[in-house]
Amino acid sequence: MSFLNVEFPGGLRVDARLKNHVIKTDQPVGAGGEGSAPSPFELFLGSLATCAGIYALSFCKNKGLSTEGMDLTMDLEMNRTTGMIGKVSMNLVLPEGFPEK
Repeated sequence: MSFLNVEFPGGLRVDARLKNHVIKTDQPVGAGGEGSAPSPFELFLGSLATCAGIYALSFCKNKGLSTEGMDLTMDLEMNRTTGMIGKVSMNLVLPEGFPEK
């Protein structure tokens, strides 16, 4: 049995079926898609950020710390020469009163 199955439901949509979940993707309208879902690359970037997020959440839960007000953002810096992503930065804003240690 496959871990994941990729399906092609039409247009530029490419979906992944994983267990009981379907991860839907599409290309932006400007790239010929319908913009009905995030692009596969956007999901890739989102998976990096959510992976970092689950580690931050797990740390807080293991230490009995509140996550209320915690925020994680991702920023992209484009390479002007290639037009590709040159740098990915994530910033974790800790909740007010988060211990120094």
